[in-house]
Amino acid sequence: MHLLGALALFPMACLSSAAQDAVREEVMPRTRATMDDLVQEGLALGLAATITRAGQVVFEHTCGRRSACAEDEPGIDTIFRIYSMSKPITTAAALTFFD
Repeated sequence: MHLLGALALFPMACLSSAAQDAVREEVMPRTRATMDDLVQEGLALGLAATITRAGQVVFEHTCGRRSACAEDEPGIDTIFRIYSMSKPITTAAALTFFD
């Protein structure tokens, strides 16, 4: 199963200055590496992440493909189509039981 989605991360505004430095030095490179690994292992088609602090972007990373049909990498402004399949599946099951 392939995953196409966006990764949301915590706001840095709630962290102390020392914690923010630790995030920049440790968490952000790990986040970038984890995203790249997910795409390389085929667990995700494309990912995009942004971290902001006080309205300023402090981390942006995209990797993979924009969609299953497109070969280009997603941008930070890419809109990912995310939907739920629970309603159609539940409806099909209910109609099966009704018959």
